[in-house]
Amino acid sequence: MHRTTAALLVAASALLMGVPATASAQDAGELTVTLARAKFGTHARTGSARHTLRIKGTFPDRDALGTFDPALDDVTVRVGTLTVLSVPAGTDDAGYRIHTRHDEIRKWRYRLRGEAGLEGSRKLSVNARTGRFNLVIKRANLSPLRDAGADDVTVSIRVGDVTAETTLSFLITRAGTPVKWHYTDAPPNPGPAGPRQFTSLVAFSLPNTALPHVEIARTQQEYDTLWAARGIPGSPPAVDFTQDMVVTVSSLVRGPGAFPPILDIVAVRNAGAAMEIDWRFALCEENVCPGAPIPCPTATPFHVFKTGRFDGDVRTTQTATVGVCP
Repeated sequence: MHRTTAALLVAASALLMGVPATASAQDAGELTVTLARAKFGTHARTGSARHTLRIKGTFPDRDALGTFDPALDDVTVRVGTLTVLSVPAGTDDAGYRIHTRHDEIRKWRYRLRGEAGLEGSRKLSVNARTGRFNLVIKRANLSPLRDAGADDVTVSIRVGDVTAETTLSFLITRAGTPVKWHYTDAPPNPGPAGPRQFTSLVAFSLPNTALPHVEIARTQQEYDTLWAARGIPGSPPAVDFTQDMVVTVSSLVRGPGAFPPILDIVAVRNAGAAMEIDWRFALCEENVCPGAPIPCPTATPFHVFKTGRFDGDVRTTQTATVGVCP
């Protein structure tokens, strides 16, 4: 095996099993991850952990992969606090296989089973020519990874003395509980310039409450927290966070004007690498506070809506107030 391949495998094993990588490792650059999935289940009969993990991507240093030798190089893979794959140099029963052509190493692969503390099976495949790798963990116990949370999970692969890593934030896809995580490398551009579809979920108002002007919920847990913090009556409408995200726009307002005021979303659109939101106050003429001699109350109206997932910048613009009665 190539030296880079071995390092990648060692890094993967260290991540899952919690084995620290060697401090003398050279930095190969940032690891590119294009797909990562984790599923946390239990065996129906025994109640034992039945967790799976798959990570695909590209190792940045293909030269290191091309010189990997399993007799001389370690391979370690770490995900979060777990070392998911750790193969010392010269391990005869590591289940590795090297594919060569004209004495050139093209691909290499490790297959391991029953490692203490992790159980299950682990497979790491690496293409030494392209740098692409595929890590698959099945029927394992990844409880420490699950319990640590889905945000800012470091993935590190070490092959020989070369290490590459990156940090991922997974999307929790079932009711805010760590049952299933999913990560994809989405481009920052929200799509072609022009209007974005959006659906209003609720327009509400709180008395004299300081709220962030814009808040975004990309997971069910964030959505539930946002809804509860504002004391909105009833349960939040269902949102599929694999496709959409929830956006809240708020603004403190003091009369003279209508009370309770309404914050209306006029338009949502793509604008280059950003998403723009136009909003306005809607004041009902039948319920206008004149301001004198009695001071008008201060309120914070906000509007909650859903739109397609987007990870770039969000900008807002206030437009002219209109007179609208509910």
